[in-house]
Amino acid sequence: MKKIIVLLPIAFGVAIAAFSMSLLQADAKVAAPQVGPDSAQVIVQYTPGDIDVKPISFTAPISGVVALEYTGLDIVTKDYAWGIAVCSIEGVGCPADNCFCGGSTFWNYSYWDGTSWQAYAVGPAETEINDGAIEGWRRGEWSGDPIPPPAVAHALDWLLDQQLADGGYGNDSGSVESTLSIGAVGLDAANWRKQHDFHSLMGYLLINGDDYSRKGAAEAGKLASGLVSSNGCS
Repeated sequence: MKKIIVLLPIAFGVAIAAFSMSLLQADAKVAAPQVGPDSAQVIVQYTPGDIDVKPISFTAPISGVVALEYTGLDIVTKDYAWGIAVCSIEGVGCPADNCFCGGSTFWNYSYWDGTSWQAYAVGPAETEINDGAIEGWRRGEWSGDPIPPPAVAHALDWLLDQQLADGGYGNDSGSVESTLSIGAVGLDAANWRKQHDFHSLMGYLLINGDDYSRKGAAEAGKLASGLVSSNGCS
């Protein structure tokens, strides 16, 4: 009985030490945001109307998957024999144990070459990211809606962040002009909302658009143009 009493604390201590080491090893796999002399942008398109633009700073070179981790977004990856795959970003996508559960819908990875988005020929763990790079991640099919050009993505990211809970932008005029803006890049007013519990921009216009259109020909014309361009009417 004395031997058991002596050995139990030792065994417990070993278990705690092993557990602590496993936590340290798990933490070491997560790349925390860094501060360095180099900078880049990571643009993440969850849906055509939901875009994040994340600036990062680092010491070049780093890989694409590390650049994505430096954004601070919640990333789930899976290490396969052929390389690392990104399964989900901010909960959008698939779990690690079924990384390609979306079939033909997955996280596409590309870069901006100054004129257009280009698909990488290698996986995100093999790319080399240097100062000034613009990285793009898009959830969808291979031939799905492309990520807008970086300047447009910045504008859309800012515009969505300004939206109010009623789906509008503080007044009828600003809300209609926002509809024109998103319609210019083919986005739907019915899907344009800052959060899932917010009204959509279309919801705002259905309530307030009629009164706005009666103010004059210019107002009616802007509302009609905004609704048509943003798939708001047939």
